[in-house]
Amino acid sequence: MGSKIKMTGRLIAAARGLTGISREDFAGAAGISAEAMALMEASGSARLDSERDAEAVGRAFERFGVIVIDEDAS
Repeated sequence: MGSKIKMTGRLIAAARGLTGISREDFAGAAGISAEAMALMEASGSARLDSERDAEAVGRAFERFGVIVIDEDAS
């Protein structure tokens, strides 16, 4: 998961919803707490502040086969 993707709470929540993965399992795959995941998801369309958080979420995306397509890429 490259840093070119705008990683947001809405994107995380949508990915979890589409894969049917619980917040706890998704957070575990990312190596963060479920509470931290809930806070990220609650941020809505705001970009995640931390590159470390974005990388952690990217690991969870990879584990569960989530593919994000950058709509702004040419």
